[in-house]
Amino acid sequence: MYKTTKADIKIIIIGNCDTGKTSFCQLWVKQEFSEKYKATIMTDFNFKIYEYKGNLYKIQIWDIAGQDRSIQTTKVLTKNAHGCIIFCDITQKKTLEETKKWKAVVDENALFIDDTPLPCILVQNKIDLVSEKDIINDSDFQKFSERNNFLNCFRTSVKLNIGVDNVMNFLLEHIINKLIEISEEKISDTHSVNSFRISQSGNESVMTDINNGIENCC
Repeated sequence: MYKTTKADIKIIIIGNCDTGKTSFCQLWVKQEFSEKYKATIMTDFNFKIYEYKGNLYKIQIWDIAGQDRSIQTTKVLTKNAHGCIIFCDITQKKTLEETKKWKAVVDENALFIDDTPLPCILVQNKIDLVSEKDIINDSDFQKFSERNNFLNCFRTSVKLNIGVDNVMNFLLEHIINKLIEISEEKISDTHSVNSFRISQSGNESVMTDINNGIENCC
């Protein structure tokens, strides 16, 4: 029997052209990989039903083109997003530096629903195309991620399906747990307000009894 989804979760995928964003989306959503490169024109949209702790969530994936002219599109589409993945290509060192540009666009235009920074993951793709000695040291990569306020960083090979699920599982579990926490805080706040109202009502009743008692004594 089909269960209804708990919530829609919007993820945006950004970064320079030819870093593997579309291939990543196609592999995670449809379990498909194509060797043929086809540049995204403006934006591609996909969705997938994702299960976490027995609940189903509809994950919207917005794959945004990597040209500079797409920055305005990115500004618009970050609105109401729950998370972001920013891609770079391990064979093109400049794309790692340029993730800072994309991260700045997100930080300037979007917040999570609790007004905290939007969760952003850094992904360095195409590790299958380089030898170990050409890969930037893990600790340096981690430091770059932390210095630029990414939630976490991962290395992937979309072609070999290495690390793709790790990226999505980490980001989605973080987002879902935050949404649950926010929901529980709202319920707790509602209970606190109701308790306060009950207490106020009780105090008013007590004060009425006291005033009536004073009037009767006099």
